[in-house]
Amino acid sequence: MNTKISDNLEDKLIKKLIGVVNYGLLEKGGSTGSKSFAFQPLDEVQDHQAEHGGRINKITQMKMNEEGDEREGQTCYILNLKRQG
Repeated sequence: MNTKISDNLEDKLIKKLIGVVNYGLLEKGGSTGSKSFAFQPLDEVQDHQAEHGGRINKITQMKMNEEGDEREGQTCYILNLKRQG
């Protein structure tokens, strides 16, 4: 995240786009017959997993403070469901 790609606003947008594209490519490479759903509270994604099965992945946004130290920001959980058939 320290690598600068462009000016501040555009830099964040490009880095976010790279992350989204990479995740999409990883998902497609693993199985083209799958669907993913995003949740914020862990208990909600665990309820859906208990009902439908699937695998939970955690994505955590990392933030930098003014001293350059990283700290965890917002967390999102992705439930991947494979198509049965």
